[in-house]
Amino acid sequence: MVHNSIFRGYNSIYHQAPHVAEADKDDFVGYCLTWHKFLKSHADNEEASLFPKTEELLDDRTIWEESHKEHGTLVTFWGEDKYEIK
Repeated sequence: MVHNSIFRGYNSIYHQAPHVAEADKDDFVGYCLTWHKFLKSHADNEEASLFPKTEELLDDRTIWEESHKEHGTLVTFWGEDKYEIK
């Protein structure tokens, strides 16, 4: 459910961005920043809690390898300021 919400939020930003009226740009930027905060906090919580606890419970350090790679890509993306809201 959470990942679906993240995807739908991104999708709404992607599809609505070209159509935002000048008068609505501040609100739209606020929406984008709220979505970004939600995405980042979700990823941070998974890394800090879900992944380690599941690995420990299952005694399997490989179960989340793909997720760690995906999160690593996102963290690199955030850290390099490659995105811009115009």
